[in-house]
Amino acid sequence: MEIIDTRLKQHLSDGNPFMIKDLQITKHSLRPFKTDGGAICLCTDGEAEMSVGPRKFKITRGCEAIALDECSMFIKGCSPDFKLTIFLFSKEVGSQAMHKFDPSFFGHIIQNPIYRHTEPDDASINSYMKILRDLQNDSRNRFSTIIATNLLRSMMLNVYDKVQRYGATADKVFQTRKEDIFNRFMALINEHGRTHRDVAFYAGELCISPRYLNEICRDVAKESPKQTIDRHIISEAKLLLTFSNMSLLQIADYLHFPDQSYFGRFFKHYTGLSPHIYRKQEMTL
Repeated sequence: MEIIDTRLKQHLSDGNPFMIKDLQITKHSLRPFKTDGGAICLCTDGEAEMSVGPRKFKITRGCEAIALDECSMFIKGCSPDFKLTIFLFSKEVGSQAMHKFDPSFFGHIIQNPIYRHTEPDDASINSYMKILRDLQNDSRNRFSTIIATNLLRSMMLNVYDKVQRYGATADKVFQTRKEDIFNRFMALINEHGRTHRDVAFYAGELCISPRYLNEICRDVAKESPKQTIDRHIISEAKLLLTFSNMSLLQIADYLHFPDQSYFGRFFKHYTGLSPHIYRKQEMTL
């Protein structure tokens, strides 16, 4: 399965724990990927529609997208002049760079993965990317991983600062206990959503009752935990239908549905289209 499993670990290794690329993406070169460590994407020209996890965003020049562990990303449509710089980093580099960050920050990143930089900040993030590019080209540098880790920490601290200074009025930075549990619930869905769709499993992992998990999801996300789980599965299914060459039977099996018919009914219930019609419609875009 070439698409959803196009993961960071296929591009990175112990000897090459980070990578930076400048890409000019066209409609015919669009490919999603799923982070195994993390990624920072910076739009340097044009505009596009980007999905980070199950949510879609419009990004333009100066927009930074942050994806953490086990997060799917893809660009569905873009302008002809769209350009992107992407900084990929391993799980180990990300863990060291963000050591001792407040857990609320990661919850905020999951809920708000896109940051629109002002002109001075735009210059700063471009400077970081240039240093990383030069560092990557200096193949004999014995401390390149340490330097890249420190640069990533600086980049994330810069975002952390903006969240604390400017995000407090529009988006709460510090979480309530319910928000913390909900974000842990979302992390568990990213890890186990393909194989576990029962609310009781996640409640057990969180050491709370299914009833309390339902209360939390209603308060934080305005939907039931089952709706949150199913939304994740639909997002995964859409990625596979749009970008992979897997048959409907293979997709149903990969997503752990009992059979293709059940998968078809499930998909149509949430999208209004059968998987076959959805795939055909996407192929004509």
